[in-house]
Amino acid sequence: MKKVGAIIAVTLIAIFAIADIVHDFFTNDPVHYFSEQPHQLFVVAAIAIAGGLLAFGFYRLLPLWQRRMELLAIGLAASFLAAFAGYMLYMPVSFLSFIGIAQYSLYFIHTPLCLGIADAFLWYYFYRVYRKRVT
Repeated sequence: MKKVGAIIAVTLIAIFAIADIVHDFFTNDPVHYFSEQPHQLFVVAAIAIAGGLLAFGFYRLLPLWQRRMELLAIGLAASFLAAFAGYMLYMPVSFLSFIGIAQYSLYFIHTPLCLGIADAFLWYYFYRVYRKRVT
């Protein structure tokens, strides 16, 4: 019975995801956008080709270098997210004298808190990759 429930749940999520993608496609109207500005399609194609070449080059590296690149990417992402969360906490605190702390304090704490939680998960993932042995 658990498998049937999981299959139904995954099927419903897939249906809703496809419906959302179709809705976004018709709402954003990318056909008219790229027909009016065809040079933007070349930018998208260049980004896709460069990303594919980078991914191909990454998987051609030795496992030790793959691990080092992964650690670098995760560490940089976690560091920048921590800096951004600190900035998002610093800016509202500097304006609290104008707005009043009692009325809006939850809104000012919510964003840095969510970013801090995401940053903690990134640092934990960094730790897990760092502790993993290279085979």
